Amino acid sequence: MQEPLQFTYPHTAETVLAMFRDPSYITRKHAQMRQRNIRILDAVDKPERYRLSVRRDAKGLLPESVPEFAQRFLEGRISGIVTTIDWDLSDPSLFIGKNTIELEGLPLKAHIDYWLIPQGAQCLHRQLMHAKVDVPLLGSRLEVFAMDAIRNIQRRDYDYNIEFLRQPPLAQTA
Repeated sequence: MQEPLQFTYPHTAETVLAMFRDPSYITRKHAQMRQRNIRILDAVDKPERYRLSVRRDAKGLLPESVPEFAQRFLEGRISGIVTTIDWDLSDPSLFIGKNTIELEGLPLKAHIDYWLIPQGAQCLHRQLMHAKVDVPLLGSRLEVFAMDAIRNIQRRDYDYNIEFLRQPPLAQTA
């Protein structure tokens, strides 16, 4: 299952990428979203490539709207979530990324393809979300739930990012 999303940032692509590349921004964002035990597992920051892997506890990440059948299935199975974000920064006219999502304990294969497209003083952040759950009988129903959860997280991320970018630069690093 896949679904597109698009967000417009009223900032340059370079400004948005600088935010995405700041590991302390990432940990603060996850903490603001009430996620716990946030750990940076891997960080590579080179001029043409950026990669960051983050793990956090999964408890509390599932939305309250999870159907009862899914709650029964997921209860006690998911221990953590690991996201790995890779950005190809070699072409300043189009930054290409991928966010791989792993829910520890659940046979979910999910990722989001990213395109950050400069447009003068602003940029577009196009996304194509993918989710596949390999569980007989329940898989397609869980995919719908997973896609809904990913979409909601992406929208909350965008709202947080917009607010973060409104802050003066010194406040962002404090």
